[in-house]
Amino acid sequence: MKIAIIVSAIAVLLVAPAAVTHAQNQGGLIPVTPLPGMASGELAPAIQGIANAFLILAGITALIFLTLAGVRYITSGDSESGQEKAKHQIIYAVIGLIVIGLAAAIVNFTINAIQGRGSGTGGGINIPGGGGVIRGPGDIVR
Repeated sequence: MKIAIIVSAIAVLLVAPAAVTHAQNQGGLIPVTPLPGMASGELAPAIQGIANAFLILAGITALIFLTLAGVRYITSGDSESGQEKAKHQIIYAVIGLIVIGLAAAIVNFTINAIQGRGSGTGGGINIPGGGGVIRGPGDIVR
């Protein structure tokens, strides 16, 4: 239970900076000097990269806990309490992975929406050499 709460709190903390930055600048992010190794001078890609790095770290941690819970379940033998603890750990690790996945989707959607690259802005699937962009069922050629 504690693990799920910690993973959820980390996910919420990763989403908050993008929302606060967007709210403070009233609709746009202020360009900054590029970080070393970054091509653009925008803050949003930096935040997105940092958030994704933390989410990957949280996902790896959740997978480690899931593996350890599986080992605990296998080695518990006939111990009912050991099996129950392991089952709860597995459930919490899976819930943590779901929360991490949702947090990643929210972070990336929010940053892309702020930059105008998200869904709802006329985006679509660009097919190289296909002569256009597929935006919906009416654009499919048979």
